[in-house]
Amino acid sequence: MTISEQRAAFAASLRRYDIIINSEKSISYGVQWKVSQKQETATVNTYHGKKGFRLVIQGASPKLQQQIENAFAAVGEKPDATDIPAEKTADRGPAHRIIGCDESGKGDVLGPLVVAAVTLRTPESKEVAAWGVCDSKQLTDEKILVLAERFLQSFPDASVVTCLMPNQYNERYAAYRSKHRNLNHLLTDLHFHNIAVLCERFPTDQVILDRFAPGRMMEEQFSAHGLAVPLLQVPRGEQFIEVAMASVLARSVFVQQMDLLSETYDRILPKGAGRGVAAYISELADRYGTEVLGNIGKLHFKTFDSYR
Repeated sequence: MTISEQRAAFAASLRRYDIIINSEKSISYGVQWKVSQKQETATVNTYHGKKGFRLVIQGASPKLQQQIENAFAAVGEKPDATDIPAEKTADRGPAHRIIGCDESGKGDVLGPLVVAAVTLRTPESKEVAAWGVCDSKQLTDEKILVLAERFLQSFPDASVVTCLMPNQYNERYAAYRSKHRNLNHLLTDLHFHNIAVLCERFPTDQVILDRFAPGRMMEEQFSAHGLAVPLLQVPRGEQFIEVAMASVLARSVFVQQMDLLSETYDRILPKGAGRGVAAYISELADRYGTEVLGNIGKLHFKTFDSYR
């Protein structure tokens, strides 16, 4: 059965489950469908390559995902259990360019929220991987700073970093909450801004995002702004070197800004959300007054409840 025949058979199989294909567009190594079943929607990517005809499903409810997988199985091919098609990561041509995105500071009570995006072609990604770049959580702060500086010197136009200092973060977060939106909406907007800037600079073959929210949120941003670049949202996105480098850049800015805040208040700001954070906040409030707390921390954390 040819690829076209397989795809046609899959489409017919979807119809037997009352799943409607609403739109279709070409993506690298395959085709993307927007599908719906009554009020539910999903994105279905079908890929073809050395390992045959493969499927990736995004934004579907568990019930709808199972039905799509059943429809796919009826064609005679099994969905890729990893949700990452091998063709997207292997045998990349030398001009293939990927944008990777990650953030730092989301779970830290104190300090900024930093969102970063990195773009690399295949030879550049291999070079960066050879430096020892990996998920920033596996690296010391000292190593992170060295790697970030090396990247910025080697590829000065290949990244965008957005940093919201605590006072900026608190203002933006309050504005989002007033519109019944949450942190995931803020992160989606920040990431999309970075992605859009890099897509303006370079022709891009794919965007990879370390998944932090339901996939439909970023998909809707792409659709609303007419950004027709294949999007892959996966847990543990740092397995891709572009996402890993983005995590390093984001963490480097977070570390630098934490150091500056420590100098301003003559106290080393603790990272994370442990007991030391509450003690630090209490000491700072006693010393400078509660009005400074919005300059050092994210006020929606429960750690600040007693100061509201």
